[in-house]
Amino acid sequence: MEPALHAGDLIVYRRTGAILTQGDLVVFEHRGTLVVHRVVGVLKDGAVRTRGDANDVVDAEPVPAAAVRGEVALTVPAGRLIASLAEAND
Repeated sequence: MEPALHAGDLIVYRRTGAILTQGDLVVFEHRGTLVVHRVVGVLKDGAVRTRGDANDVVDAEPVPAAAVRGEVALTVPAGRLIASLAEAND
């Protein structure tokens, strides 16, 4: 999800009941794994089209509304902090 998120960053998400809109960061389940991607479109049935910020193309399959766990409410840039500390120690 770079540049918005980096490996090791922490996110806090709220379970969604709200209407998702283009640009929202969402957490969803895909093949047993939680994924964070940005909403690029919302379909009439409530499914969302998503794309990772580091990806050039939209995800192949829409995410069903039932698979969406929530919307990202807060990010803590721990990944950038950890990376800069590691570089400082090299």
